[in-house]
Amino acid sequence: MGRGNEDPSTTVDQVWEAADKTSKALEEGIQAASYAVKSGTVKAREKYAKAMESSQSVIDTGVAHYKHLEEQVFDKLRGGVHTAAEHQTATITALTGLALLILPGPRRFLYRHTFGRLQSEEAVFRSAQVKQQSITEALHSDAAEAQKLLQRQAAAEAQYDQGLQKLQATARQLRSLSSKVKATESAAERLVKTLRELPSKEALALRSEMATKAAAAKQQRAALERQLWAITKRGI
Repeated sequence: MGRGNEDPSTTVDQVWEAADKTSKALEEGIQAASYAVKSGTVKAREKYAKAMESSQSVIDTGVAHYKHLEEQVFDKLRGGVHTAAEHQTATITALTGLALLILPGPRRFLYRHTFGRLQSEEAVFRSAQVKQQSITEALHSDAAEAQKLLQRQAAAEAQYDQGLQKLQATARQLRSLSSKVKATESAAERLVKTLRELPSKEALALRSEMATKAAAAKQQRAALERQLWAITKRGI
């Protein structure tokens, strides 16, 4: 038959039957899901409880161990205090020695007489070789520098001797020239005096010229004497 000839009541029954099946399937799914959730929750709670019990056991064990160690430490401290009180002299000596070890001087002394002696003879010999090489190089360098300085000193002394000889010669020449200028100055002054006795204009003009020459000679002689003094004050 075609779909149009179907009984309407049959179609409605089929719809309700399908709806009922769907509703039952949904309820069964909800129940299964609820059971799974409850089962998972129970298992989770059981695991949490076991973990808490284990953690608490570890904590209790740790606390007990800590208390035991604490008692041992305080027992050691009390025993040390009693020992220090009973042996005051030894305690003071030990503390004094410890204080001295803090200072650099005693610490170096102790190192040299303990760990320093543990060095092998070969290590000491190698160290001595290194120091010997360093000292040898320093001596060679100092000797070369001393040689250079000696050469410079010899050259400077030669130059000094040459310069001293030149200064001595210059001083002699200055003295000789100063004497000549002094003689010229004196001659000019004498001529001026002689010309004063002559009344002519020519004699007056010549006297004026000679007076100027005498003044110039005097200035020249003063300059020569200053230069000569600059050399003389050097001990030449």
